[in-house]
Amino acid sequence: MKKVFFAGALLCISLAGMCQVWWPCSNPGQLLPDGRDCTIYYECDAMKVAQRRDCGAGLHWNCIVQVCDYPEKVSGCPCNM
Repeated sequence: MKKVFFAGALLCISLAGMCQVWWPCSNPGQLLPDGRDCTIYYECDAMKVAQRRDCGAGLHWNCIVQVCDYPEKVSGCPCNM
C-alpha cells in the first residue's frame, strides 16, 4: 500500500498541482483540510473523490467545528498537522 501511495504522490508532484488532495476520502461528505493553505478545504463526494472548496475572503478552515471561520478563531494552521 505504501508503494502505491508513494507512486501516487510522485504522480501528483509531476502533474504540478493538478491533484486535489494527498490522502483518499474514506466517507462521502467527509471534510478535510488542505494541509498547506488554510483558506482551502476538501469535501468528499459520493464517489469518495475530494472536491476542492474555498473559504470566503478572509476566512480559514476550522477543522474543530468543520466550517470556514475567522482566522483568530482557528487554533493552528494546518489544523491536522
